[in-house]
Amino acid sequence: MLILDRKVPVARIVPVAKVGPRDMDSRLAELERRGVVRLPKKRPDPKLLARLGPPPKASGDILAALLAEREEGW
Repeated sequence: MLILDRKVPVARIVPVAKVGPRDMDSRLAELERRGVVRLPKKRPDPKLLARLGPPPKASGDILAALLAEREEGW
């Protein structure tokens, strides 16, 4: 898809290439070299999320809570 600004091409939208694990590691390494990200010293425990337990269940009407906050001036 071509993006136009007053009939002048300014950008093109293309599908993202699929990235394999090896490609992802090299991309992360490049981002770290450029100072964009900081990689962890060691990998997190894969069971970490399981130990945290399930997320809390929402109670009440979220829309009503949002509208009430807006009325209060938040």
